[in-house]
Amino acid sequence: MRRAAILGALTAAVAIAGSAQAATPLAGVFQVTIKGKVAALNGTWLLSFAPNGAYAIVKEPNTKTLLIGGTSAVSHATIAFHDKTGPLACTGKAAVGKYSWNLSGKTLRLARIADACSGRTLVLTSASLTKVG
Repeated sequence: MRRAAILGALTAAVAIAGSAQAATPLAGVFQVTIKGKVAALNGTWLLSFAPNGAYAIVKEPNTKTLLIGGTSAVSHATIAFHDKTGPLACTGKAAVGKYSWNLSGKTLRLARIADACSGRTLVLTSASLTKVG
């Protein structure tokens, strides 16, 4: 059930993103649980990447609600996120954030290079993300 809801959110993000981007090596669903941070950010977050780089972010237990949708571009060991839609999406100059990434087995580690969006930075870098789908 959870995976179907995530796929629904990702489908919405893909529709926004279009299909012009190259395939991402990060395709799949990643999960991170945040504790001891800002109350609104504590909990389990799911980050889904479509093969074309579109991404969707949802938070349990309401995985049917797309919180952030956008596009990503992977270049070697860096990834740029560009929020496009959703109630928690960053806008303006903060819509784009750049991170270094490392995927080892099912563990994805992201480190902020440049990002003015504090919520995205906390979700992506508070702990390693685990591939769950």
